[in-house]
Amino acid sequence: MITTQSQETIVAEIYAVKQETLPELNAWLPKIDSEDNQSIGWKMAYRLRNRMGGTWIWGEGRLVTDQSVTDDDMQDALKAFWNGSGGDFGNVISIVVDPDWKPNTLTIADFVASGLVSLRHWDIKNLLQKYNRNISRARIEREHYVRGWDLNGVPVISISVSSTIASTVNFAKHARELSSDMHERVLGLFVRDKTSTMRGEIVRVIGKLRDHRARLLQLTKRKKMIEAINNASDEDLVVKIASGNNDYDYITSVLEIVVRTKDYKRLQIDGQQALRSLQIESDHRLAVVQEIGDVLANAGYIYPNPLSDMDMPDRFTSASDIGFQSTVKLGDGYSCQGDARTILRELKRHPVYRRSPNFEEDGAIKVGVLNFMGEDERVRDYLIAIRQEIRQIQFDIDFTTAERPDEGSQYEIEQAVDRLQQQTPHMIMVFVPGTPNEGDDEDGDFYHILKGYMVGNNIQSQFIYERTLDKQYALSNIILGIIAKTGNVPYVLENSLPYADIVAGIDVARLATQRRSGSMSLPAVTRIYTSDGDFIRYILSEGPIEGETLPRATLRKLFPSNLFAGKRVLVHRDGPFRGNEMKDLYDWGEEIGSEFILVEVIKSGVPRLYLNGATIQRPKKGDGVIINDREAFLVSSLPPHKKSTPRPLYVKTDGKIPIEQALHSVLSLTLLHYGSVLQPRLPVTIYFSDRIGYLALKGVKPQKSEGDQPYWL
Repeated sequence: MITTQSQETIVAEIYAVKQETLPELNAWLPKIDSEDNQSIGWKMAYRLRNRMGGTWIWGEGRLVTDQSVTDDDMQDALKAFWNGSGGDFGNVISIVVDPDWKPNTLTIADFVASGLVSLRHWDIKNLLQKYNRNISRARIEREHYVRGWDLNGVPVISISVSSTIASTVNFAKHARELSSDMHERVLGLFVRDKTSTMRGEIVRVIGKLRDHRARLLQLTKRKKMIEAINNASDEDLVVKIASGNNDYDYITSVLEIVVRTKDYKRLQIDGQQALRSLQIESDHRLAVVQEIGDVLANAGYIYPNPLSDMDMPDRFTSASDIGFQSTVKLGDGYSCQGDARTILRELKRHPVYRRSPNFEEDGAIKVGVLNFMGEDERVRDYLIAIRQEIRQIQFDIDFTTAERPDEGSQYEIEQAVDRLQQQTPHMIMVFVPGTPNEGDDEDGDFYHILKGYMVGNNIQSQFIYERTLDKQYALSNIILGIIAKTGNVPYVLENSLPYADIVAGIDVARLATQRRSGSMSLPAVTRIYTSDGDFIRYILSEGPIEGETLPRATLRKLFPSNLFAGKRVLVHRDGPFRGNEMKDLYDWGEEIGSEFILVEVIKSGVPRLYLNGATIQRPKKGDGVIINDREAFLVSSLPPHKKSTPRPLYVKTDGKIPIEQALHSVLSLTLLHYGSVLQPRLPVTIYFSDRIGYLALKGVKPQKSEGDQPYWL
């Protein structure tokens, strides 16, 4: 039970494993002729659990279990793998016992998180049902996620609660009623299997069940699925689901639509109602997490209370502990706090850090207006307020002309943008009804379609949402965005990063292929900054690649020697480095006399943090947990709704710099999001990069593959 305290402490959704109550673990070592050992290993663990009972996981390249299994039993199981469905098991050459093996800390934690906790799955699921909520055409469901960690030699698990929107539309019935020429309407929907934990996106319609029943019955061994296939109508659609790196054929009778933000309009979901229902206040969220913790503690898996800085003070950290200061520098060297309101106030007395040559002779910033709010006087009033603020910071602004196209017609929108472009504005300002979605950035198909069209035509844009029209902080951010997007640099960091000469970000976008497994990948963009955050240029890779890893030649193009030679280069990667990427960058650095410092920034699967004082509240920017010398959790930004709990980042360094400096680099670069109404979680080096790559895969990209205009702002 969590009780509030008079002294403020940082609490994490992390529980220490109760090692003394765990069973003895054994390991079997397979020899697998494949690069995808982990996927094959987990599939074997799943089948061994069903065949032999007990708990099985894949860890340290081994099959780890609490069962005592004879060699004869394991060899029988291996033969069954070979004779069964699934070509992956043909790559398993042998499986032998590893008698001298002892589990490491992470394996112990994973055995609890991925193995033993599954034994309590339905207890936890039933517990969470009381927190589900119904909205129009959908149901808000609370789900749990458990993961193992090595917390500086201590096995721990994290327990997190998330919310999913499930459509209440009878998907199978709806799919059956579609005529054959309308089957494409189900493509792109994200679905889940009601009989298991599988989730994925529909990428192809295979046909009707009457033509595939026998084949599907041969493919599955699960009793629930066999029963579902036997009982389903002949008219049931069979669809192909892309889930991770695998494809599966499913009948729609066992599928349920999982609603994503971009699906709201398509599935007739009220976005505002959904957003309100999705939010869980910090004190309530931690209480629900503790209920799950109680279930697992009563089972003997973990100790009952979450860890805090009172338990492990050397593992918990804050912004001041890592030397982060949220101060920025203006044009005359004057420094101030790096929040938009303070910066805008000080820019009325001090110059911007760097003024574009286009406006050195008092040339006006020319802005076209795209208005989707109709006859709303607030738009006019807001434009007047923008002009007044811009003039006070020694710029002038000229609103060239306005267009009011139909939001539902992409053709009308593109025509309106083209007409605005005839006046050669420096940027187009877009007024949009509603509110941006909480998260990394404004989201949704409308935003991306319009943003993508403008990017493809080298048009800078600033989106202004109806709900922000009466918020002063939003006006301040928008003014800074206008200044930055027109080639000026409002401010940089007051203190340069002392451990790097140059900072760059890189990401890979992936697009699932429609007719075969796997994905088509395209390197997004390398964005390059000086150590004080002054933008240098972007480099966008040309052409798609296959697989998960950036080729050596592509990396060298993204990090050209003329910009990177002889430098200490800190690289933020959106997600983990893959394959030989790290080695290839090190080799390139050695060749050009540079040192590459590699930092991975991972957005998902990270436990939340809380402040436990007189009440349970959300943490502060910069709070974190140091997992070990190379890994940490970091609260990089706070959501706009004070009742929401931020989602930390998982930051990993290659060891070239201390983890504290890696965290410092991420926090520092979050100060440079000129013009973002919401606080993005990611540093500016990798913010929006996945969408840049995704748009490029769709053919939407700047006309130049290199440039010094930050078009993603």
